[in-house]
Amino acid sequence: MIAGYRLLGLIGSGSMGEVYEAQHKPSNRRVAVKVLREKTDDASNAGRRLLEEARVVIAIRHPGIVVVSDVGLMGEGRPYLVMELLQGLPLSVHLKQRNLPVEDIVLILDGILDALAAAHRAGVIHRDLKPSNVFVLTGDRPRIKLLDFGVARREGRKEVLTGPSMAVGSMGFMAPEQLLGHAVASSDLYAVGCIAFLLLTGRPVFPLKNIPENARSHFSEAPAKLRSLRPEVSEALEAWVDRMLGKNPDQRPPSAEIALASLRALDRRVETQSSQKTEVVAAYVPGGPTQPHHAQRGPGETGEQTARTEDERNTTIIDS
Repeated sequence: MIAGYRLLGLIGSGSMGEVYEAQHKPSNRRVAVKVLREKTDDASNAGRRLLEEARVVIAIRHPGIVVVSDVGLMGEGRPYLVMELLQGLPLSVHLKQRNLPVEDIVLILDGILDALAAAHRAGVIHRDLKPSNVFVLTGDRPRIKLLDFGVARREGRKEVLTGPSMAVGSMGFMAPEQLLGHAVASSDLYAVGCIAFLLLTGRPVFPLKNIPENARSHFSEAPAKLRSLRPEVSEALEAWVDRMLGKNPDQRPPSAEIALASLRALDRRVETQSSQKTEVVAAYVPGGPTQPHHAQRGPGETGEQTARTEDERNTTIIDS
């Protein structure tokens, strides 16, 4: 028992905590309870991260972000979070099981950006977007929940859990400026671009060989063209992903809202092109001018990643 919650079984685990299915005894409601591991290399910092995650998620309040309903301390002082119990699978497991249709991928990206826009409006930068932190809910149409805000940063709040020269995130999904320890809201958009590329092609933007090589690629190499790897991807969607993967923040969409609006406009054009070949006015034209944008392991790591993406399972904190 934790407070009024009876733990029923382990459903996931990450580097910092374990997640259990639980039952709230007074109401019989099923929930997920995330608790700090008993032994961690830095239990004090890990506990503070878990509590900060609760504060961040509660501050955002969006249907595309996992709901935290309670937070507290166990008898021995370990913190715990009580979250909604989700039905479905992490996006990383979907990647392993089958190739997703382009239409489903667009809906998933739509959901990620909608939730991300709410986070950015609340001044929260996620900093660890990757397939294992996107949960796809069971249903006829893909709907998602963003998880794991454990390394998120709130703008205007002093960074106390990592040093100013430390890069926080997961290799393969970090923007160049994030690799230098200077994550901004646009860094999350770069991560969405990396997720989009992986979903559409089944391979990461750059091979995940080792940290220095992968970092150099994100700084200086151009990604392969999407349509050379998956010809049915439209030119418009290819250009959208290219824009999200801009090396500099000012090469990406100015905000998550604009990235989302342009994706929805491109999606309508994809539907229309098949019959009428008509054009649509997007929120921005991929490749055109922009203005600079200033600036949970929820149910944990579930299942194995594909061999091509197994390195992205680990959140990396690099002293740069």
